[in-house]
Amino acid sequence: MQIKKKTFKGLISDYEGHLYNAFTKPPRYTSSINVLMHALGHFSENLSNGEKALFFDWIQKYRGGKSSLCPAINTIRAWIVRFEDQYLMHQTFFEPYPEGLIEVDPINSHLREDLWKGVS
Repeated sequence: MQIKKKTFKGLISDYEGHLYNAFTKPPRYTSSINVLMHALGHFSENLSNGEKALFFDWIQKYRGGKSSLCPAINTIRAWIVRFEDQYLMHQTFFEPYPEGLIEVDPINSHLREDLWKGVS
C-alpha cells in the first residue's frame, strides 16, 4: 500500500472539513452521560455506596430532564481533586472554558436551560 503525500495546504483543507463535520451536530446527551460514567470508574472502588447513589441520582435527574448536567460534573470534579487524578484533571470536559470567560447572572443562574436537552 502506498500512502499519498499531501501538501500542507491539502492537510489543512482535510482537517477543516473534518472539524466542520464534527461541529455540525451537537453532542448527544447520552454522550455526556457516557463520559461521566467512565470518569466514575476512576474512583468507584474508593467511594461509599452513598456517594455513588448521589452521583447516580444526578445522572437520572439529568436523563429525565429534571436537572442540568452541572451537579454530576461538579461531583466528578470534586472527586478529581479529592483523589488527585491527574489524567482527569486535565480533561477539558470538566472545565471547557477559562473561568474568566464565564459570565453568570447570580440572580437568574438557576433558571438557565440545558440547550442540548432533547437533542439526539
